[in-house]
Amino acid sequence: MGMDQPPPQPPAGGSKPPDWGEMSGKLKSAQGPDRLLVVAGFLFLVATFLPWYRVKVAGFGSNGSNAWGVGGLGVLAALFGLATLVFALAGVVGAVKQSPSLSLLGLTLAGATLLMTLLRLLFKPGGGAAASIELLSRGQVRIVRGIGLWAALVLAVLIAVAAFQKYQAGSGTA
Repeated sequence: MGMDQPPPQPPAGGSKPPDWGEMSGKLKSAQGPDRLLVVAGFLFLVATFLPWYRVKVAGFGSNGSNAWGVGGLGVLAALFGLATLVFALAGVVGAVKQSPSLSLLGLTLAGATLLMTLLRLLFKPGGGAAASIELLSRGQVRIVRGIGLWAALVLAVLIAVAAFQKYQAGSGTA
């Protein structure tokens, strides 16, 4: 290709690049359940990187693990939370059209996020083996819930409430 040839033109009717300024404006103008979904979803994602569980050994200190490292329930909670955030962002910027069925999908994702977070709270990683280790060590080894799990639980509740409000508004029931 020589220097005297013009650059190739995009095909007619092709997709145009996203307008980041317009999307930023839509995000800033989001209100009510949409804003709560985006903010709580983002904070939930941050909470997945904070310690969800810590193993404390007397005389040796402690070591923690985040949602991505505490087993399947933590990973599922994080993935459902991420999917809920992406879905909420897509709705706010107009990438998907609002409809009752999509509001139900958002509510389902939010409910799954809350359910997996609650299950991870109730069931310690390691299950019965963790309980046995704590018992046999006579309190020298303890597995405790971390700040990330508690923050994620509060945020998952907020996400579920916002998704329910959005679903109610979209389905026409009050």
